[in-house]
Amino acid sequence: MSELGAKGELLGAQTAKQQTEQSSQAEESPEKEENKKVSKKNFSLEQQFYCDALNDSNVNTIVDGSDIDTIVLVGFVGYGKTTFISTLYYRLINSISYNGQILYDSDTYAGLERRFAIRTIKTDIDAETKRTIKGEDHILALSLMDENSGVRRKIVVSDRSGEDYKAYTGNAKDMLDDGLLKVADNIVFFVDVQEMMNTTQSVKYDYGLLLTGLEEQHLIPDNCRLSLVFNKYDLINNGNKSKFEQKATSVQQLFMEKLSGRNLATYYIDSTGANDNFIAVDRLTKDLLASSSHCDRRRYENLDWVGKELRSLKNV
Repeated sequence: MSELGAKGELLGAQTAKQQTEQSSQAEESPEKEENKKVSKKNFSLEQQFYCDALNDSNVNTIVDGSDIDTIVLVGFVGYGKTTFISTLYYRLINSISYNGQILYDSDTYAGLERRFAIRTIKTDIDAETKRTIKGEDHILALSLMDENSGVRRKIVVSDRSGEDYKAYTGNAKDMLDDGLLKVADNIVFFVDVQEMMNTTQSVKYDYGLLLTGLEEQHLIPDNCRLSLVFNKYDLINNGNKSKFEQKATSVQQLFMEKLSGRNLATYYIDSTGANDNFIAVDRLTKDLLASSSHCDRRRYENLDWVGKELRSLKNV
């Protein structure tokens, strides 16, 4: 049982006990009863921690006038999206300057720390709780400063659950509600190498449906930089290299077909960075940060999805 579920049962038991005790006591004053109502009204198990991850409804709270670059991580369950952003955060906080960028603040420190902690600390926690789950708040923010120019900007990262992307394959409405995807500067598609080696057709089928939907709904911006990441590449031994190359090529061909031949940068990484001392991860993040800082797509003053759509319609 999750910690939240345990708390819920505990609160339920306490409430039942309190009701029993209250029934045997004299009726309390109206003033005390009103105070109890206010207290219950203000308490919610769904309240966020300060600086936790955000969602499409409250992401506008991080807008402060600085340039905002968006990176959307796409992939199905267990493909390594959250591990990648956790590794990026680890590299930033453990370096005075990382790939020319200095992390000086974050609006979502709690969300980043939690993702990093549950993937690095050895515990008996169920594996299902060590990943982003369906519907979980997914937007993370990094405030960076260029070490040479001193220019500051915010990198906003969408780390949705793989289950959410699975649901996209059969639900256009959910796709259209994805605010960050519509304004992405970078979209990074993750492929789990182990999954691809074992069930290539299944991986291609799922991605085929997803890519078709994204293209039909016009959700991939024209000037967005696209990347294809083969994650867990370190698990491929020399004897399977030829087989891996054949399967990876077929997956790349699928992407090229579905994306109408758009440029697609390809990377082979271990998203934990443990196998190659972060060399592959550093290469990917360097390209992502560089492409965002020099992106020629017009900037939006804020992340207000509704306002953006209304302005675009007004200009038609």
